[in-house]
Amino acid sequence: MMVPTSEDDDEIRRVPCYLPHLQRIHDRHFYEETGNHAFVIEVPLDELDAWDSVKGKELAIKAAQNTVRYLELFAKVVDTLLNTLTSHRNAQTRDAIDILHDQRLQVVQQNQQQQENNPYQNNNNIENENLQEELQQQRPDHGITEEFPPTLMRRYEIRILPRGRNGTLPPFAQQVVPKDRTATATANSLREIRSHAMGHLVTVQGLIVRASHVQPSVAVATYSCDACGAEIYQVVQNAREFMPAVRCPSCKSKHETLHLQTRGSKFVKYQELKLQELPQQVPMGHVPRSMSVYCHGELTRLAQPGNVVTIDGIFLPQRIAESGYRALKAGLVSTTFLQAQNIVVHQKSLDEVDQQLNEEMEEQIQEIAQSPDPVELLASQIAPEIFGLEDIKRALLLQLVGGCTRKLPDGMRIRGDIHICLVGDPGVAKSQLMKHVVQSLAPRSVYTTGKGSSGVGLTAAITKDLSNELALEGGALVLADRGICGIDEFDKMDEADRTAIHEVMEQQTVSIAKAGIVATLNARTAVLAAANPLYGRYHRKKSLSENINLPNSLISRFDLVFLLLDVANIDRDTALARHVTSVHQNCGVNATDDDEEEKKTIPPHVLREYIARARQHQPVMPPDVAPYVVEAYVTLRQENHRSQKTSNDQTAMTARQLLSILRLSQALARLRFSDYVAREDVDEAIRITNQSKASISDDDDKTRRTSDVTSRIFGIIKDYAAQVDSNVIEFKLWEAMALRKGFTTQQLQATLEEYESLNLIHINDSRTQVTIF
Repeated sequence: MMVPTSEDDDEIRRVPCYLPHLQRIHDRHFYEETGNHAFVIEVPLDELDAWDSVKGKELAIKAAQNTVRYLELFAKVVDTLLNTLTSHRNAQTRDAIDILHDQRLQVVQQNQQQQENNPYQNNNNIENENLQEELQQQRPDHGITEEFPPTLMRRYEIRILPRGRNGTLPPFAQQVVPKDRTATATANSLREIRSHAMGHLVTVQGLIVRASHVQPSVAVATYSCDACGAEIYQVVQNAREFMPAVRCPSCKSKHETLHLQTRGSKFVKYQELKLQELPQQVPMGHVPRSMSVYCHGELTRLAQPGNVVTIDGIFLPQRIAESGYRALKAGLVSTTFLQAQNIVVHQKSLDEVDQQLNEEMEEQIQEIAQSPDPVELLASQIAPEIFGLEDIKRALLLQLVGGCTRKLPDGMRIRGDIHICLVGDPGVAKSQLMKHVVQSLAPRSVYTTGKGSSGVGLTAAITKDLSNELALEGGALVLADRGICGIDEFDKMDEADRTAIHEVMEQQTVSIAKAGIVATLNARTAVLAAANPLYGRYHRKKSLSENINLPNSLISRFDLVFLLLDVANIDRDTALARHVTSVHQNCGVNATDDDEEEKKTIPPHVLREYIARARQHQPVMPPDVAPYVVEAYVTLRQENHRSQKTSNDQTAMTARQLLSILRLSQALARLRFSDYVAREDVDEAIRITNQSKASISDDDDKTRRTSDVTSRIFGIIKDYAAQVDSNVIEFKLWEAMALRKGFTTQQLQATLEEYESLNLIHINDSRTQVTIF
């Protein structure tokens, strides 16, 4: 093992690490920092290379090709070394296995003394032993033996790690890895693991889709004979089932005289995982492959459904059934599994930050953060092949970042995830936007369709394991925990299946009460849904609920609902056609027209890392901004109440919209790497919310036709002046109110110049106050 020789880590030397570790195993001096009363001996193949450049390298190659055999060889060496050690502790913990072992040694010594004192009995015993050997050769033993198995007394687990994988447990916790050994193990997909890797140590990467309960598995079964009192052992290796012994091989009794001693047997923790290929590893049109992974001991409870993991394990075959009719029917056909040696969990959520960034990526992140408008720069990198839809792309960026989840002292939880629903005519790039966000930007995500998903497929299903016990298997929403779940064709879901989403979107849990199983699973996911109108095209005269066949109780759970319509507009259609032809002509989006400035392109991995950095911040609402939010919300409520009386406004401003504004404000503050929410964040959040409402409202187009932009901006300040009974208004207040309504700074400036030329308003020299005449 490599350790530093000084605090400056200038010099690195090799020290023996296994001998002190074996001494702790012998004394049962557990490591307090790990919190586990178990010892694990890791044997990295790189350590064998460092031990001897010739013999160690050859030994490492053989250990990687025949790992099961070398695990047993390393264990025998460890047992030999442990027998030579003496205890350094006064009081040693003893359990039932120690006491039984002492009694067994006493019985063996007594039998040896009797054989030495009675030579005639010795000759008979030799004849009996020869007869027993002949009988044993005529029948299978199934691992049954009278010899004391070393596995029964082993208080440790031994693992072999592949090249590029360093030990992470004591004594490797403080290891210093040299620069020439910083390479990591190469992970393969399940399709690349073929028959030539049978028995080898392999490294695979995939998605955990199912994890069984942790159960005790028999490693050594101990029996006692009622007739002769002999003790029989049965070693069970890599088998999910075994046939218990019933007849004693010592006394050769024809009756079933063996009984299992549970206190004298050895059990280990066992968990079965189902590993599936990642979406990017599956070729187009192919079905994702899966493989069973068997975890023993301290490797259990490390991975959960939905985790992306890299597993180092031994690729082994296994018969479909060990005995019975199934074994006869299967013949020589076997299944394959992976005996886990090491598990590394990746990308638990969007919150994970890569701690080992190179200087180039660090500079790119800082450059984006210090840009004048990082939100606009990042939003332009979301599906750049799709023309326009700037506000929707901003909303999708805010969904990736999310708000802050608040856990109150009384146990109540206020969600921070942002839900978005895209509604519109066919052919407006709803599915393309969703797939780009889910499959390219979100590190943990699940994409599904409404028609192809059932209620249990989205939440959780009840399945049976090998022992015919019922177990929960998480659905799409559970697998996307702390990520994004994209649901396309949201309107085509059955009503019975759609009700399962109500709880997920607000409480972010999945409650199951089926077949005697009552459980609550976490589904802390942001839902991105896409829906088509019920009648093919969106009807303005009908409400949103009637168009997409969704109840209002479900629509209100979405923070933002955008309506995308395919409306004929010569200017927009010309720009769209030019953009599409330019993309196809140049095979990319970097090539633009001559009159357009070439935009900066940010790689997807840099964008993902920036989002992960932003999610580390937990912005709070400062005291000077809280009254501003209250005033803005009350104003929006009053305006919504008036618009519902005078026009056919299909949306309502409720307390859920207030929470949505707060979540959007927190996401904007996170993108600035700020720990405080500013007024500009609240104004932008209200503007995006109004844009979402304006896209649905039928009255918006009528208003645009009857009045121009300048009249509407002037009407905002005129109504506010009448409300507060004052003709002097703060300029920043007017600007904030105009931006919240969806107008730009250029439109506001044009309004000021026009009405000031008409002598209807006056702006002071410092441009802080506006007087209305």
